[in-house]
Amino acid sequence: MARAALQQGWDYPPLQQILQGNITSTSLWEGFPPDYAEDLALIRLQILERQQRYE
Repeated sequence: MARAALQQGWDYPPLQQILQGNITSTSLWEGFPPDYAEDLALIRLQILERQQRYE
């Protein structure tokens, strides 16, 4: 999970699209998402919440 987060970073284009509310069928993952995909999403949301970045 940590390796994927580092590889994608916050500037990863599919992640930016999701954060901007442009959720499409585009996946953050090539093929099937890994087992930790939901956990990583929750961690990212918690980080944004701690930074009070709600928009």
